[in-house]
Amino acid sequence: MKKVIKKIKSVCRLLCLKIKYGSGLCINKKTIHCNIESMDSIIVKKSIMVLRGAISVCERVIISANSGAKMTIGDNLFVNVNSMIVSKGEISIGNNVVIGPNCHIYDHDHAFGRNGKKEGYSIGKVTIGNNVWIGANVIVLKNTRIGDNCIIGAGTVVKGLIPDNSLVTNDRRLIIKKLHD
Repeated sequence: MKKVIKKIKSVCRLLCLKIKYGSGLCINKKTIHCNIESMDSIIVKKSIMVLRGAISVCERVIISANSGAKMTIGDNLFVNVNSMIVSKGEISIGNNVVIGPNCHIYDHDHAFGRNGKKEGYSIGKVTIGNNVWIGANVIVLKNTRIGDNCIIGAGTVVKGLIPDNSLVTNDRRLIIKKLHD
């Protein structure tokens, strides 16, 4: 494992990635690509992260697998600027997935009780299928499964089961009211 981490650290340094390692990182086959001028992050803390192929990330992207989490990323993932993928439980991303700018994917929420916020998190799972396009400013919440060949429209908040071959948008009707003096 130390040899693998050493090799990955050297590859990632060449690509200007800031990498913080805990344990359990596995990279199979290809390399990680990134914008050379960017300050991207992949953070792994005592978790399992499996990268099955090439990923491309733009600047200011955070992909984080926290302690005890499991993250699996397929081949040809593209993540655009200012996006975050944060796992405390389990996140699985298929092949040929495109994630637009300013997207956030979380497999957890803050824990809440009768008196408001509690310490800790409510942890679930997120699964994103193959050939998925996630538009700009999308938020994917815990306990979500997005099927294969889906398009998630810009600005959509997604939770639950999205069947294969679906186009998903929020109903965002424009409401215009006249202002009174």
